[in-house]
Amino acid sequence: MPLSILLLVYYSYTKKYNTVILPSGLLMAFGFSGEYYKGDETIAKLSKKVFTDSMEQFTQVQLTEEEYVLLRAIIFCHSFTDGLSKQGKELLLNESEKYSKILMKILQNRHGDLAGARRFTECVQLIQACFFFGHQHSLFFNHLANVSHRDTFRNVMPEAFVNLCLRNKMNCL
Repeated sequence: MPLSILLLVYYSYTKKYNTVILPSGLLMAFGFSGEYYKGDETIAKLSKKVFTDSMEQFTQVQLTEEEYVLLRAIIFCHSFTDGLSKQGKELLLNESEKYSKILMKILQNRHGDLAGARRFTECVQLIQACFFFGHQHSLFFNHLANVSHRDTFRNVMPEAFVNLCLRNKMNCL
């Protein structure tokens, strides 16, 4: 889920929205604010966190495309470790460290040592935000699957998507 948060939020940021928008133009928060979900405070709260609050930090940091690509690689290396061997996990950790060093070097070359390190810290905080909001996104889907749409959620979604969305673990860096 952290990777999907990064993708959605960065896309929305590049389109200058302050809430998550899909390439089709659908405002995600709007989709869960209608009459059907009226009175469901959990949906309202989680929808705000996932589709609106997640944008704030990205808007402040103003990622470049280069930073985005490197953050995407770093998050990818940390997102898909379930079921991997110890060697596989070590390989991904090494790749993550490699991409982190590249990001630090680029930022320090561009901004100077201290300002580059500060910018690197902002990028790492965005990674942490992606994991946090990814967890919130999972909680959101769990609420939809187990409360709001108990009888239909699993029937209309592909099994792999259901498994991805309903894993309620928070993998932190």
